[in-house]
Parts: sequence; structure tokens; C-alpha cells
Amino acid sequence: MATVASNFTSFTEPTFKRRVISNAVELIDPIDTPLLDAIGGLNGGAGVVSFSNPPSTKVEWVKDTYIPIVSTITEPITNTSNGEITLADGNLVQPGDYIKIDSEYLWISAVSGNVATVTRAFNGSSAATHLDNADVEIVSMARLEGAEVSFRGATTPTTDYNYSQIFEQGLKRTGSQQLISYEAIPDYWSYQANKRMPEMLRRIENAIMVQKRVADADFVIGKARHFGGINQYLTTNAVAASALDSSDATIDLKMIDDLVRLPYNYGASGDFLGLVNPTDFVAIKQLYDNKNWISVDSSLTSWGFTVSQSITPFGRINWMMSRQVPQFTLYLLKPEYMGLVELRPFAIRDLPATGDYEQNDMVGEYTFVMTHEKHMAKLTAFDITGI
Repeated sequence: MATVASNFTSFTEPTFKRRVISNAVELIDPIDTPLLDAIGGLNGGAGVVSFSNPPSTKVEWVKDTYIPIVSTITEPITNTSNGEITLADGNLVQPGDYIKIDSEYLWISAVSGNVATVTRAFNGSSAATHLDNADVEIVSMARLEGAEVSFRGATTPTTDYNYSQIFEQGLKRTGSQQLISYEAIPDYWSYQANKRMPEMLRRIENAIMVQKRVADADFVIGKARHFGGINQYLTTNAVAASALDSSDATIDLKMIDDLVRLPYNYGASGDFLGLVNPTDFVAIKQLYDNKNWISVDSSLTSWGFTVSQSITPFGRINWMMSRQVPQFTLYLLKPEYMGLVELRPFAIRDLPATGDYEQNDMVGEYTFVMTHEKHMAKLTAFDITGI
């Protein structure tokens, strides 16, 4: 479809002035922005975080997490009678905890730094050897009666921030164009004005997918500020395929399960939004057999559509395709922890004219917020050639 300047004259649309068209909407190319729909539209992030400052061009919010329930050992356990283990972070445990390493349960009686004194073969399990970096799962607690008080480490609240971003587009028409009527579009001026909203939504969706926050040093007059999107905040569980399978980057069911397990280890569960490029989605769908794959009718929403759902041991994935996702990239998102926040909602305002025309513009200002990024994941650099 050809594009023209935003200064509409009586010469710019001669090809369909006398065409009889039953539905003017058919003239507009479809624009889908599925992620915006999933995160609640243009102000869906208003309830996601508690802002530590009033609405401003720079917004800040407080965030915190629960203490992790998974750690690792930093030295191998080479015999079945060793009564001490070395943890990556001894602050995660306290006397009375019982933990699981591989299939063995151990009970902690004392903690000194990162070294824990343990009773082996707890909870009816068998003592075993364990490799360096083996996962340690904190299962529960069984305190001794009459024991002295003990302490565990704690997390402290931190702050994060983002900047607002201005979106604007003007519209202008000459005095002659104002007098021309179109059979298919009785109010052509309003028609063109209304087209700007979905066009702007597409730009906002792209910004959420690709943008990094402007640096503090660049936040000065004369430089355009912009918000950071998903990639600004989703860092802990952002991995390349080689990190999950060093021998083969081809995506498979195990790789997807391992990806979901990353946020699961930080306490995430339930549903994830699997956002992926359409080409990659076609390949991923082929991985699932009838037992693992649940197909549902595609249901249109105002800005996109959800396709299917799959089940893993660590949570469900509601798959969604988006043209804006780069190929060989897969996001596992929690829409309830992210969204846009409006500083200035979109509004159309008439502007003064100094010539034979009328003009207006549509302007809005928004920022993006995201919290609990450890409950999400991102996979890059995978291959679909062999699927």
C-alpha cells in the first residue's frame, strides 16, 4: 500500500473517490499487537508496582523477592559419611532445615558461614555421593524442641526505574480537501484520524520488544528520552540455547522444560505467556504429541490472538505469536508483572492554522514497568533446522 505525506489535499486520493465500498474498514491493513492486549492495554501497568515518586518523566518503584529455596554445593560430596557440606550461600539455610541433594535428604544441625553440619540419609533416604554444583533444594524445617533461636538471611527491598516516552503524530488537510466527500467514508477526516491509534499501538509494541532505557547521562534537554522494554529487565534467566544444551542448539521438549525450570527455581509457577516468532512457533508446535499438546480454537481479541497451550512439569505455556519477536528468540513472560503506565493518555487536539488548512495532532506519553523478572525467562540462539 502506497504512503503519502500527512498533508492531505484534493489531489492525494483520486483512485477511490467514486468507488462503492460496503465497509470502509476493509481499506485499512490489519494491525495486530498481541502483547499489548496481554498486558492490559495502555495503562495495564498502573497496578503492577507501587511507585516511590509521583508521576514524572522518570518513575521509580520498589521491588523485593522471597529468599530463594534452591542453592548449590560448591564442593563435591565424595563419601556417604561426610557430615559437612559447603553451600554457595549459607545465608539461605538455618539449623533445623532439611534439604534435598539429588535423591538424598539431609538435616542441618548447624551453620557456620557457607558450611553446614548435616545428618545424612534423613527422611528415609540413602546416603550418596554428589557432584560439585549439584542443586540443593530447601524442602522444609524440623526444629529441635527447646533449641536456641537461629537466624536465616533475608532479602532487602531495592528500587528500579524507567523513563517516559512521547508518541505523537499530526494530521493536516487543505481547505479544498475539506469539501470533498467519499461514498464509502462519509467523514474522511475522522477516518484518517482514527487510523492513527492502531498505527501508534504498533510502534508502542515494538518499543516494548526492542528498546533499552536511555542512560541517565543522556537524560538531558535536547535528547529524546525513551523507556526500556522487556530486554531491559529480563536478565537473570536470559540464556542462549547452548547454556541448556552445549552439544545441540536445536530446540526440543527438554530444552523448553529446562527453560521453564529456571523461573520455577525462583518460585514461579502456573501459567507463562510463551511469546515467539510465527516461524519458530510452527516448528515448536511440531515437537508436541497429542498427549502434551492441547489445541484450542483461536479467539480474536482487539489486538491479536492466542493460539495454543502446552504443559510442562514446571508450568503451563500459553503460546502467542508476534511479528515483533526476533526469530530464534522465545520469551516466557508473566503478564501480571508488567505493563504500560500512562503519564499523558492519548488525546487529539486541534492546532492553530496560519494558512488554507486545518491541522491537529495526537499525542500520548507512556512508560513501561516490569517486576519479578526472575519469574520469567528468555531463550535465544536456538535452532529449528532439524525439526
